[in-house]
Amino acid sequence: MSYLATVTNSVIDTTNIKNLIVQGETSHPTIVFSLSPTLTGLSWKVRMTYLSFNLVVESSAITPTEGAQAVTVTWTPDASFTTLYGAAQISVVGTSGSTTVARAIGYINIARDWSGESQGTVSLDLFEQLMAQAELAVS
Repeated sequence: MSYLATVTNSVIDTTNIKNLIVQGETSHPTIVFSLSPTLTGLSWKVRMTYLSFNLVVESSAITPTEGAQAVTVTWTPDASFTTLYGAAQISVVGTSGSTTVARAIGYINIARDWSGESQGTVSLDLFEQLMAQAELAVS
């Protein structure tokens, strides 16, 4: 199943995709960004920035479908886009070489998974690792 997100004047209409992505999920429905038919010949990527966390993720290059009515960029979020939860800014970026030619921005919400079943492993920080080793040595 795919969901349409129309882009008008550099703004993504996120009505259909606003609450689609769930934290920790590894597969999601496809999202089709519909852009102006004048945006031909560009390489496209999807970027997402979590608003409450210092994390930015980016898709690999996406080959668009260019038609007389629209340029469409079809993207399926992977696990890197579902690491955390909460509000996020999503952008579709069109480049020519290393120059950004087009960018569209919208806001979505990554639903929090309260079950804990699909969350990744949390690594102990250095202090916690040292304390665990000290406790093991003492016992």
